[in-house]
Amino acid sequence: MLSAVTDKSDRGVNMSETATVNKHKRTHKWAFPVGLVIVLLAVVGLVFIIVSSAKGIGKAFDNSKQLEEYNKLLRPVVMNDPANFDDVTIADKSQLADIAIWSILTDELTPQKYEYTDEGMVIPAKDVEKKFHELFGSETEMSHATIEGYGYTFTFDSAADNYVIPLTGIVPVYTPRVVDISKKGSATVLTVGLLAGNEWAQTASGDMVAPEPDKYIRVTLRADKDGSTYISAIQGTDAPETVITTEALTVAEDATVLISTTAAPEESSEEDKDKESTDSESEKESTSASEED
Repeated sequence: MLSAVTDKSDRGVNMSETATVNKHKRTHKWAFPVGLVIVLLAVVGLVFIIVSSAKGIGKAFDNSKQLEEYNKLLRPVVMNDPANFDDVTIADKSQLADIAIWSILTDELTPQKYEYTDEGMVIPAKDVEKKFHELFGSETEMSHATIEGYGYTFTFDSAADNYVIPLTGIVPVYTPRVVDISKKGSATVLTVGLLAGNEWAQTASGDMVAPEPDKYIRVTLRADKDGSTYISAIQGTDAPETVITTEALTVAEDATVLISTTAAPEESSEEDKDKESTDSESEKESTSASEED
């Protein structure tokens, strides 16, 4: 390709121009090497910019994904505004158990996963304890007991060793928004804005608009002896001077939607289906008669 361009250029150059070019070549013998170096540097610079930009874009995408993962982790943690603690081992165990249960309920739970009674959904205590240790570390002890929440009760049945979850729904007190991620030794520290669940607004087009954070907390994540990450502390903090601004932070959370547990839908019997079909046909006949009148 380079020789083809050179041949085409030579055909358009006359003898006097060639002489002039040769004269310049004799006068500035370093012009070509220096020009080549400049071109190479320009190419290297362009490649560096492209690679840097690609890395920057990749980092932005990675950051957005990481933010969403942290936000998802913290939704059941902050939803009922638990008391702060400097060390998870001295935290209110009832609040931690409450968080573990809500984490199960909000973790893409399918209605068929657990059994139901007249009182509600039944979750085995071992499942709650497993989630508890996932969130707060394998060395943090859990005490099983009935949990009194904001307008609901998770009843612990010691004989059956399970929790009974009422079929109800609540609006979370807070929704998390991670605004800063930093490293402190081996720990990861998240600065989190807490958005009041009852202060979300809705535009005319139906989009949810997030409120400004009501307050901020600092969540410290550490690795346990198995290498799994757990929440070791939740502390109050001031609003940061700068916050992470990515698309992940502008996505509206469904804070106005009730977080609820619902029983598995019952299938309609053949008799019910026939009745619905008959009612539908009767309604159509009635509508047709009205139109003729």
